[in-house]
Amino acid sequence: MEYIVGIAVIAALVGGVLWNHRTKQAAFTGVGFEVPLPPAQVADVVSAVYCQGAKASVRSTFSGVSVRRQGPTEFLFETKLGDTDWIKITAAETGSAVEAETTSLHIGGTLLSDDGSPIWRLSKTLTDLIYKVLGLAPFAARMKRFQNGLERKVGNHIHRQLQS
Repeated sequence: MEYIVGIAVIAALVGGVLWNHRTKQAAFTGVGFEVPLPPAQVADVVSAVYCQGAKASVRSTFSGVSVRRQGPTEFLFETKLGDTDWIKITAAETGSAVEAETTSLHIGGTLLSDDGSPIWRLSKTLTDLIYKVLGLAPFAARMKRFQNGLERKVGNHIHRQLQS
């Protein structure tokens, strides 16, 4: 029975590492979609959804991520670890093309503070070392979820605007 549990734990660890690498690759690949509005209008929608208002402020505070406008049709999405994702909006035949792609991911553990006992700091350092050896990015899934939710949130906001 002990061997079965040991094999299950090892299989779960290997599966987690493979899943993280696949998610990391998908985040670097990015997403793209088209919206039937001019680029300036789509940029205003992205700004309204991610940069303005109470919802955006609460989302930024609790999730540790922020979206900032970098230009008339460009945005930067950043996590508290320094992961970055850009959003670019360009003109297309039917309106605008929106692209989002991760440019950098933090590889390693989340060493955000050095508070605590020496044992706690040692465990955080060892975790960081293991993450770096295995090439794990703790926020890769968060970046991919952001990219996947971009089309849905922008589409919902435009749909609500058209109904009112």
